[in-house]
Amino acid sequence: MSGSSKPGPDVSDLLRRQIDELDLFATIARNGLGWGQAALVYEEVVTRMSKYRGRSYTEEELEHGRTRAATVQAFADEQESKGFPYLYNLLAIRIWTILENLVDESAARRVRDPKIMMTLKGLEGLSVPLLQFLSAGEDARTEFIVDTIKQATKSRLKIGVGRFESLLEAVGLGGEVPDSIKRTILELSEIRNVLVHRDGVCDRRIVERCPWLTLNAGQQVAVSEEQFRLFRLLPGWYICEMHRRAGDVAADLVDLLNEAVQKLEEAFKKNAPDRTSRG
Repeated sequence: MSGSSKPGPDVSDLLRRQIDELDLFATIARNGLGWGQAALVYEEVVTRMSKYRGRSYTEEELEHGRTRAATVQAFADEQESKGFPYLYNLLAIRIWTILENLVDESAARRVRDPKIMMTLKGLEGLSVPLLQFLSAGEDARTEFIVDTIKQATKSRLKIGVGRFESLLEAVGLGGEVPDSIKRTILELSEIRNVLVHRDGVCDRRIVERCPWLTLNAGQQVAVSEEQFRLFRLLPGWYICEMHRRAGDVAADLVDLLNEAVQKLEEAFKKNAPDRTSRG
């Protein structure tokens, strides 16, 4: 895929790195929680080995170690029994951040290219702080423009996919989004808001906007592994879809890209309807 002013290699490479790091963190965290479930045994082994090496502990130190290990093990056991919600809640928040960054950077790359920028009707009538704009570097100017587009389109006030599509439409990358993906993005958005702003406690808004989750106001939201696996596909679908919309794909790769988009959309259609969230 190519085209320096479109969501090309730089954005794709960034997304690939972010998802790889996310998967690595998820693996390490799951393994760490597995270790935590054996914390008391591990503490006892370390204590015995230390004695052989001539290290002695006071009774107070030993009790502190046992208490800490017991706390770790109890937390790990509880998390396993509930499906590791603490981990998957954090991962869901990160997925939303990756998705926002992907859309913002794709819009920014369109704005940086003068040839593309001059053709964008969505930029007509925009105003930026002139002195700040003229004295700023290229990256800062681009940020000014993207932020101004967001203000003009009120993208930050829109829910679900509307937050992204209003910005993409303004930079010539707007398009259709399948209902199953709209619903998954809305679900992720509402869950992220509850986790970040309400410490995971459901409000009436998420109950009304995402009735398929069968949540109640006041209930603690808990992202399941199944939900996370579906959320994880969202950035991949969006980067492929933006390549299709931009038409910046080599002719011999078009069929491959279309096939990838189709498979992703089938995955959302298959898994989106019946998901529920534990709480």
